[in-house]
Amino acid sequence: MRLTALHRSMFGQMAILTALFVGWGVYNYAVREIAVTSPPAPTDPMQPTIAEVAKVIGGYAVQEKEHPGTAPPLSRNETIRSVLRRNPQFRWYVLAGGQTSGNAPAAKFYKAMKFDRLSHDIAAMNNPDLCAQSQKPVETPGGRGWISYSYCGTLAYYEFYGITRPLPLQPASRTGAYQLWLYSQNFLLIAGISFLLFAAVLSWNIMKIRRVANRVKGLPHDAIEQPLPETGLPQEILPLVRAVNSLVAGRNEAQAKRKFFLSAAAHEMRTPLTVLRTRLEMLEDGKAKDELVRDVKRMTDLVNQLLALVSISQNSATQGKPVDLVAACEKVLKNREPIAAARHVALRFEAAVPEVSLPGNADLIESAIANLVDNAVSFTPDNSQVIVTVTSDRSIIVRDFGPGIPEERKLALFEPFVSYPPNRNGFGLGLAIVKSVMEAHGGTVIAENAEDGAGGAYFILQFATGTAA
Repeated sequence: MRLTALHRSMFGQMAILTALFVGWGVYNYAVREIAVTSPPAPTDPMQPTIAEVAKVIGGYAVQEKEHPGTAPPLSRNETIRSVLRRNPQFRWYVLAGGQTSGNAPAAKFYKAMKFDRLSHDIAAMNNPDLCAQSQKPVETPGGRGWISYSYCGTLAYYEFYGITRPLPLQPASRTGAYQLWLYSQNFLLIAGISFLLFAAVLSWNIMKIRRVANRVKGLPHDAIEQPLPETGLPQEILPLVRAVNSLVAGRNEAQAKRKFFLSAAAHEMRTPLTVLRTRLEMLEDGKAKDELVRDVKRMTDLVNQLLALVSISQNSATQGKPVDLVAACEKVLKNREPIAAARHVALRFEAAVPEVSLPGNADLIESAIANLVDNAVSFTPDNSQVIVTVTSDRSIIVRDFGPGIPEERKLALFEPFVSYPPNRNGFGLGLAIVKSVMEAHGGTVIAENAEDGAGGAYFILQFATGTAA
C-alpha cells in the first residue's frame, strides 16, 4: 500500500490514530515523568567520573568498615584502573576498619580537615548513638577529587584526587529508551492489545464484505437476478448494499424492458417485411424493383440480427449439449465457401487436435464463427485467403489479410451499431453478436493486428477452460 493512500484505508486510518494515541501516551506517561523526576544532566564533564570513583571507593570503605579484610583490592577494579590510565597522577587513600589502603603513602586531607580531632572527640564521648558525616569535593594543583568522612561507631574515611581527564561518557540512548519503556510499558501493552483486538474485529468484518464482493464478481455482467445478501453484514455497510440492490433492481427492470421492446419490435417488423418482399416479387422486373428488394433485404437482415442479440441474452448457453469446435468451424466454412469463392478468397482451415468439445449452444457458436468469417472475407483483398485455426486450449483464431484495425477503434469495435470504416455496408451488429455469444459461454473475444509483416488482423475466440465436456 502506498503511503500517500494510507489515509484512505480503514486499517491505515486505524494505524494513524493508534500512532497518535501511542505518541500522546508515551509523552504523557513517560517523557513528562522522566523530565520531572530525573535530575538535570550534569554540565561539568568531570562530575560523572568523580561520582563513579566515589561510588567504587565508598563501597570498598563500607565493606572494610563492616568486614575488615574482605573487600577486593581497589587496584583490581576496572573503574579505578581506567581512571589511573587516563590520570597517572591519580591517588586514593582509605582508612576503614582500623586499616589503611591506597596508592598514596598517607592521607593528605585527614589531618588538614581536623578529622583526626573529630574522631578522637567522638570516641571520648563513648556514645554509640553519636555519628558524624562529611563529604566535600577538593581541588589540588594535580587535579580534582573527593573527601568522605563517616564516624558512627567506627571510622570510614576515604579521599582521592589528581583527576584531570574524565572517563568517556556512556551513550545515553539505551538508557533513555529503557527509561521510556520502564515508564510507559503498561500503557504500551494496553495500546498494543487494543490495536490487535480492533484489527481482528475489522478484519472479520472486511472478510464479510469481501464475500459479498466475490459473489458479485461471479455474477453475469448483463443482469443480477439475486440481490446482494444483507444478513451478517456490519450495520455501517448495510445502507451501501441496499443502495446497490436498489440500483441493480432498477437496472434489471430497464434492461428487461429494453429486451422486450427489441424483441417485440423485431417480431412485429418481420411479418410486414415478409409481406412487402412477397409483393415486390410480383412486380415487373426492373431497376426500381431490384433496389426495393435490396433495401427490404437489408431491413430483414437488421431485424434478424436484433432478434439474434435478444435470443443470446435470454438463452442459457452453457447448459447445452457438447459442441465440437472443429466440426462447427468446418460446417461454417463449408456454408461460406460460395461467398468467398465469388471474391476469389480461399478459406483455409487448421486444427491442432481432431476434436475440441465443450458444453454450449451449437447454433450460437456457429453464428459467432460465421460473423467473424464474413467479416474477414469482406476485408481480405481478392485472390487472398482467410485462415481459421482451432487450438487445443479451446480457442478459435480467424486471420484475415486486410488493412488491420486502428488502435483507436479497438475498444469500440464490439459495440452495437459501430462499424469500421463508417461508410461500410452493414449495421455494426455482427461483432456485437460475437461478443454476446462469448459472454454467454463465459469466454472472451480479442482483436489484434498481425505483426508478421503480412498485414491483416486476428480475431480470437477464447472459451472458458473449465467448460470442457
